[in-house]
Amino acid sequence: MITRSMKIHPMRAVICGASILLLSACSSPTTRSAATPAAAMPESAAGAPARARQNTLYDALGGAAGIETLSEKFIIELAADERVRHHYEKSDIGRFHRMMQLQICELADGPCVYTGDNMKRTHGGMNIQSAEFNAVVEALMRAMDSTGLNPGTQNRLLALMAPMRADIVGH
Repeated sequence: MITRSMKIHPMRAVICGASILLLSACSSPTTRSAATPAAAMPESAAGAPARARQNTLYDALGGAAGIETLSEKFIIELAADERVRHHYEKSDIGRFHRMMQLQICELADGPCVYTGDNMKRTHGGMNIQSAEFNAVVEALMRAMDSTGLNPGTQNRLLALMAPMRADIVGH
């Protein structure tokens, strides 16, 4: 939990709003099924310690297992947040969880392919406001803190998500 005594890295504050994109999986009207991230990954890439890729954000997040844990904690944080939980009331949480994992995995240079809708299509008509966007980012930050991710890793993920804000807020 973030308290007033905790210092927030300036980049985290600037991009505080980057993760409402994760609403994409739960609010999307499509019903196509998607493989879970672990199933979508080649066996050799799913946690193989000797793989050639090193120091990727995917690795820093803990690979497939770390991303799964992060997404689970994020969903719990969203469910507890009265400011945004109404966006998830009629959601397919299983699909949301799968799509969130795939999206984070792909953004983090992991071996996954995100199969969900783009952010503009997903959030069109929702009229998401900046305060709601920021609340979702705060939930993601709490989830990242609770998984023990260091601020540098958190900032790398938030920086990849930040450009999506323009396709989410106010549409």
